[in-house]
Parts: sequence; C-alpha cells; structure tokens
Amino acid sequence: KYQTNESIVFQKAVIPQGCWLNNKTIGEVFFWNYTEATIVAVVNGTDGNIQASPGPDFPLRDGDTIILVGKDELSFDRVLNFITYGIED
Repeated sequence: KYQTNESIVFQKAVIPQGCWLNNKTIGEVFFWNYTEATIVAVVNGTDGNIQASPGPDFPLRDGDTIILVGKDELSFDRVLNFITYGIED
C-alpha cells in the first residue's frame, strides 16, 4: 500500500501559436530536464483527442494543452518560462 500526506496536483499549460516548441518532440527539447515537470497527457488543440502518457518521441504542437505534474511548487513557473522563452545556448 502507498500512503502519503502529499497530494498530486495536476496543472495545465497551453502551447501558444508560434511557439518555439511547435513540431518538436518532448525528448528533443529535454522537457523534464529543464522544467522538472512530467507530462501526464497532451490534449490536441485541433480535435481535442487526448494522448495519455506521451513518450519522448511525441511531437508538441501549437494549441496543444499539456497536462503535467511538477516536482515542486516552482515546476509550473519553470514550464511557463520554458514555453515562453525556451533555452539559452
């Protein structure tokens, strides 16, 4: 049995039009490495289909909604910054 006093909080973020993530895979952008958030599901922005537990080869697209769970309370902020600004070379 698994018991904890902590609750898992799911959050969502939308990939905006013209985002640098468009057509890049989760693995290609090292999503978890930069955000410390796990993508639980992706809701397609066009048809509303849901891809549960997408793998590293799953492509992200403008308009998609990412359902995620974070490592800590700052994970969501890291996700928003990552979506907005990307990574510095």
